[in-house]
Amino acid sequence: MKRPSPARICLFGLLASFVSPAVAAAQESRLPERPLFESLNGWQVERAGSITGTNACVIVRSYVDEDDDDADNSVTFALENKALVVVLTYSKWQHDKDEKIVAATELGGKTVNAKATWTGNGTRLVGTLPANLVEKAAESEEILLKGKGWKAGFDLSGASEAFAAMKRCNAGEAPKPRA
Repeated sequence: MKRPSPARICLFGLLASFVSPAVAAAQESRLPERPLFESLNGWQVERAGSITGTNACVIVRSYVDEDDDDADNSVTFALENKALVVVLTYSKWQHDKDEKIVAATELGGKTVNAKATWTGNGTRLVGTLPANLVEKAAESEEILLKGKGWKAGFDLSGASEAFAAMKRCNAGEAPKPRA
């Protein structure tokens, strides 16, 4: 039996307090109201059906980490105003609601924010990065958080095409035809 995607189950809770009310309302909706725009390289690009205009799409990658006792992981990106909203889900985390976590954030092995503040809630951490880091995230194979005595890496393999699809989705374009 296929495991349910952690990102699909609780994406609303992940982004609700960090994105505009209109985008948050769209995140709460289930699959019929947030249809799949494209699926590529293990990433899902979803369009919020109840919103018109820009910044209505998210990209999600959920996977099982076989090197970590089959822990469920997911990475979600959304553009909101001038920020890249990042949601990291790890099934073994247990954060208090609204718990503040300070960690260095790396993309592609380079620190992009030495003291980023992430907000925890259960198995999730939510943070924002400047929108000018979209290209860096798209080119990276991993996003890595480093705190005092811990680190957490998330696989971004194939993100480049997913970010390009999110850009097309946000622009209101049609999905690319499947080969």
